[in-house]
Order: sequence, then C-alpha cells, then structure tokens
Amino acid sequence: PAVFARWKGQLEVIEAFSVVAARLSDVHLVFVGGSIYDTVAEREYAAELDAAVRRAAGNVHVVPFQPKIELVYPECDLVVHYSLRPEPFGRVILEAMASAVPMIAAGEGGPVEILAQGGWLAPPRNPAALAEILRSALDLPPDRLDAMGQDGRRRAEDHFSARQFARAVATVIRDVALETP
Repeated sequence: PAVFARWKGQLEVIEAFSVVAARLSDVHLVFVGGSIYDTVAEREYAAELDAAVRRAAGNVHVVPFQPKIELVYPECDLVVHYSLRPEPFGRVILEAMASAVPMIAAGEGGPVEILAQGGWLAPPRNPAALAEILRSALDLPPDRLDAMGQDGRRRAEDHFSARQFARAVATVIRDVALETP
C-alpha cells in the first residue's frame, strides 16, 4: 500500500519481484494505492508503472486506494515497503505489523527503528538484494511467516500503539510539571 510516486520504489519492487517470479510461478505482487497529485511528473510515472506492470505478465496487479486498508493486510503473506529515500516513519510498516503480516522494508530512516522484529531490512536502492530477501522470505514455511507476523504485531502494540503513545505523553507532561517550581 502506498502513494504511487517514483520515490516510493514500486519499479524497483517489480524488478526484484520479477527475479523471484521467474523461479516461483505461483506468487503475485499486488500494489494498493494510486497517485494523489495530477502533475506531469505523476502522469509520466503512472504510465511507466503501468508499462512495468503489463510487462510482468499477469502476476503483478494494481488495486486502487482502499478505504478500509486494514481489511487488505490480512490477505497478504508479506508486505514490502521500499522507498528510495529514507522514510521518516513509515505508517505502512506499522499497519502491516499491527495486522500480523511480516514486512520487508528499506533499511534506512524510520523503518530501522520500527522493524526490529517481524520482518527484514533490505539494503536501500538495491533491487538484487531485495530480490534475495524476498525469495528467502517466500521460501519460509507458512508457520514461520505467521510467527514472524505475530512477533511484529506484538512489537507494534508494545512500542507504537495509542496506549503506548498516551503513556509516553503523560510521562513527559508529568516530568515537566515536576520540574516547574
């Protein structure tokens, strides 16, 4: 799930996936989202992405934005988040983790802090390395992927839930209040 923009790395994910799909014919890559701006650059990228999807010969699919994305994640075996620029946070990573779906993310920026469990960090801007991680992940037995997803879900709840956020804010407020004369 993502905005379709060049820096989000969809073309690199297709490149990596094509290597894996050549060996595993029963795998599918599904992009969920779309462009959000109507600019020349976005239209050009949309055409380029559409051509790449068509070249992928039927096992790469595009689904438009989903208003209830939380219903999409459980249908996935893995989620890939491969931005070409360091993401400051990476909400998609937490959404997938909260849905107990293992993640593969570019190993820089926010994903490094978020994804300590429940997935893999891939070398950024390296489709060949991403392909190897994707292949390794898909070779795991389903129960191992499920266990990784559950580890990620627990991490999301323990570190990034609304309850944890509220506790952290309350701690800051309490600490500031105690310091005030």
